[in-house]
Formats: sequence, structure tokens, C-alpha cells
Amino acid sequence: MTTQNSPSSNSAKVTWELPDEDVEWEELEKKWDAHDDDTFIQQIVRGRQGLNEGLDNGLININKYIHGTHRGRYILIGADSGVGKTTIADFMYIFSLWIACKKLGIKLYIKYFSFEISAAEKKARWVCQWIKRMYNLDFSSDYIMGRIPGKRLTDAHFKMVLRAYGVVEEMMQDIEIIDHMLHPTGMLNTLVENHYEKIGRVIRDIPKEGKKKGMIRAYKANDPRALTVAVIDHMALINVEAGAINTKAIMDRWSMYSVQLRNIFGTTLINIQQFSTNMMGAYREQHKKSEASISPQRLDFGDSSYTYRD
Repeated sequence: MTTQNSPSSNSAKVTWELPDEDVEWEELEKKWDAHDDDTFIQQIVRGRQGLNEGLDNGLININKYIHGTHRGRYILIGADSGVGKTTIADFMYIFSLWIACKKLGIKLYIKYFSFEISAAEKKARWVCQWIKRMYNLDFSSDYIMGRIPGKRLTDAHFKMVLRAYGVVEEMMQDIEIIDHMLHPTGMLNTLVENHYEKIGRVIRDIPKEGKKKGMIRAYKANDPRALTVAVIDHMALINVEAGAINTKAIMDRWSMYSVQLRNIFGTTLINIQQFSTNMMGAYREQHKKSEASISPQRLDFGDSSYTYRD
């Protein structure tokens, strides 16, 4: 391909040469291999090996646009309280993703920071999802936990729960539920020191005087096919720490850490955030008949718009 300045210009002709069809492609491939520190080249090579393909998320129409679940993504799920944020996150990024990884032989690590719902409640919901998949029956967690007056779990349904929980126990081998309060730096350390340093090599700068460890620069995984997913439910319940004593500062800091985890480690992050209904309510009252009244807006994420931005 050749480009040339206008005839009136005194500038020299600039020529860009692309390889001809008869060029030795093996030589070009060697040049690529010699630049294995180039992240673009790494992604192209992974793509040719099929390592970048999206994994099944249990949905259909939306995958025309997002092509399944990928590594190295920052996913923000926002909605009002009680409309199903956790349910859709668990279905797409726990239940369906675990099945997809099992079918493909991909090692999956799920770090679930469940600050709102306990581990027992999570398991109850996953049991109900498995019963739906195996028997096409819609059970609520309240029913299988015996919370509904006069409606106890029958023997037949108890057998279904036992079978479904057997699968959930297998799932739990790949899921770590952290349901005690942590601040953003504690969450970051949990992922880096208790996880990534055990399944790969974390590359750091030489630590400065007085510091135990240097800044993280890169990460090399022992298993390049392995996928790590971090789910945070939900962000407003992340604990306080020094320098971030209000909800916005805490969420802003975790959002910054999320970007770093995505870019350096290839973590797939599912951050769940409740809408700030007070701020957006007045806006929607004024625009009842417009499309803007139902589409997500920056004002919906009033506790921290950094998550929406990032």
C-alpha cells in the first residue's frame, strides 16, 4: 500500500509495504514469537487457539451483542432493590458459566464476595436453579428451607433437593464464598495474595525502602485457559478503610482496583450496584413517556458514578 502527499508538496513520498502472499510466513511468525511481551500479539495468538471465545451464559438474544462471557471484563449490573440483580448474576456467571467450563474442561475459580446474602442462602438458591434445570420445577428457597407456614418440603421434593445439592457441592469446589465484611484493599489482597500468587507468577517491581512488596507489573498464569471470576454483591456494603470513609469513596476505590485486576490479571469482575432511586426518581417523573426514562443513566449510579464510567 502506497500513500503520497499532494503534488504541490515538497515532502518525500511515504511508502507502506504489506507482506506479499509469497513471503515466508514462518519468518513473520518467528517475529511474533519474539515479541511475546506484546499484549496485542498475546491476544491474537490466544484467539487463534480458541482461548478468547465467549462462554455460555444461559441467555440467547443478548449474546448477539456480547458473545457470551469473556475473561478480562468489568461487568456492572445495576437495578433497583429487589428486582433480581443477584438472581441474574448467579444464573449467568455462576450457574451457566460453571456448566460451560465443565463441558470444555476449563478450570474455573469463582471468588464470591457475598456481603448481603449468607453462604447458606446462596446454596439454597443454587439448589432451586438445579431443580429447575433437572425437573423443570420452580421451587423458592423459602419453600425448600421450610419458611412457609403449612407448606413443608415433601419426601419427593426432598429427594430432588438431595440430588441437586450433590451438584451444588461439586460446584462449591470451584467457588469460594467470602461473606464476612472486607474493605477494598482487603478484597484486592484476597484475590492477589490468596489466589493469583498460588496459581501463577505475580511480577512486581523491587520494593521501595520500608515496603514489603513492590508494585505489581504483570502476571503469568500457570494455566492460560483457567478463568477467575470475582462477584461482588453488592458494592455499597463493602467495608470502610483508611482514606475511604464514605460509600462513594469506598466504591470508587474498588472500581479502580477492578480495572487493575481486569487489565493485569484478566479477572472477570461482576460488580452489583443498587440504583440511587432518590436522585433518578425526580428525573423520570419529568420524562414519563421518553425512552430516557427507562434506560440506565449515570444518575442511577448515584452512590458512585465511577463504576458507570469505568
